[in-house]
Amino acid sequence: MITEQHHYNFQVQLLITLITLFVLAFVIFFAITFISRYKKIKKTELKTSYHKIVDEILFKILFDENTTVESASDYFKAEVIPTKLIKKISIKSINALHRNYSGELKKKLEEFYIKSDLVNYSLKKIDSLNWAKIVESIRDLSNLNYQPSFDKIYEKLNHSKEIVQKEAFIGVILLKGLDQLIQLKDSKIYLDDWTQSNILFVVKRNQMTIPDNIEALLKSKNETIVLLGARLIEYFQLRQYTPLLEQTISNNKLTESKVKLHVILLRLQHIHF
Repeated sequence: MITEQHHYNFQVQLLITLITLFVLAFVIFFAITFISRYKKIKKTELKTSYHKIVDEILFKILFDENTTVESASDYFKAEVIPTKLIKKISIKSINALHRNYSGELKKKLEEFYIKSDLVNYSLKKIDSLNWAKIVESIRDLSNLNYQPSFDKIYEKLNHSKEIVQKEAFIGVILLKGLDQLIQLKDSKIYLDDWTQSNILFVVKRNQMTIPDNIEALLKSKNETIVLLGARLIEYFQLRQYTPLLEQTISNNKLTESKVKLHVILLRLQHIHF
């Protein structure tokens, strides 16, 4: 009888313990979920607030005659808390406007990027051990035309991560134009179609001029650079290189690029002036 009573008490205690643990787990889960959601809401509100501050500063730089880049930069450094979040938001906003404007307005954005010290944030990331931060840094520095970063970006052509190499390849072209592509014609970096389309996009967006010896790309030892050269010849509508392109195709033993080169040749032959 005593044994049965003891067994019963043990079962009751076990049940109470399990219920307590379940309730406790539920409370902890609820608390974590609530705190996480609260932090997310606060971060969203903070982002909105920062966006408003940054947009006001950039609007004044671009359209307020009484606001100079120097005064806006001084205000940004003195009055705006330079957290990582606001730096990221600022650079993102500058990049977005930089893509949509040209001439003097574009130069003002580039100048603010430097004088506000935001460029230093990008420069620190280029030496990061995190490849994603390096890529982000290369994009910001090259898109915003920070010429002193050329050597740093050029070094990343030898990075162990292929995506960093490709981004650096685009970056040096952005900074120095298509003449730099000629200098890199024998690079061993594999330029896939996505990378090539990005290069063609920046050539078009930045209205890059034709290099004097663009035909050198067709003599590259890198099959993907040969293909990029052909695509650039088509983009600039350089029909005078049709015979050289035909010769390149006849000498090309790699089927994949040969088909693509032949399609480009056909389109080039049918261009009418």
